[in-house]
Amino acid sequence: MKILWLCSQPLNSIAEKLSLPKVYLGGWLEGIATNLSKEEDVELYYLFINDNKEGVFFHLLDNINFIEVGIKGYSSEEFSFVFEGIVNEFNFEVIHIFGTENHMINELTRKIDSTKLILSIQGILSEIYKKYCYKIFKYHRFKNQYTQIFGKILLFYNRNQLYLRAKSEIKVLSRAKN
Repeated sequence: MKILWLCSQPLNSIAEKLSLPKVYLGGWLEGIATNLSKEEDVELYYLFINDNKEGVFFHLLDNINFIEVGIKGYSSEEFSFVFEGIVNEFNFEVIHIFGTENHMINELTRKIDSTKLILSIQGILSEIYKKYCYKIFKYHRFKNQYTQIFGKILLFYNRNQLYLRAKSEIKVLSRAKN
């Protein structure tokens, strides 16, 4: 069985090999990947995004096929085109996407056969946004005028980023079959 995992971060094992910064989240992914890679009837592909490179790079480590997609300068549509090419070339039986908040995931889910697709959700940003957006200014206190102005700008920026991610997440989840 050919399985593709799409994750925003590399596993630490490949990050170390490629001299990328280690990620201190998702250690459970490393464990599951290690166990799946030992199964004779499973070919595990792990696609991760690299913001600092352009192009597609293939790496094999510990019986896991890593696909590094450098998205520097790519739009969502261009990334979607690259991803669609990878999916078509390898004909995966299962495509497992970890997280729906990345804006590029919205483009991808429109082009994938939904019978092959699994989405893992770790937190619903659209619900978090509602609480964050409407309550944060009410409860946040600042010490002086400078931090008050800077703090409000920072909160406004963070709120808008969260809103865009939540909006994308809603689109992705609306296409789910079950």
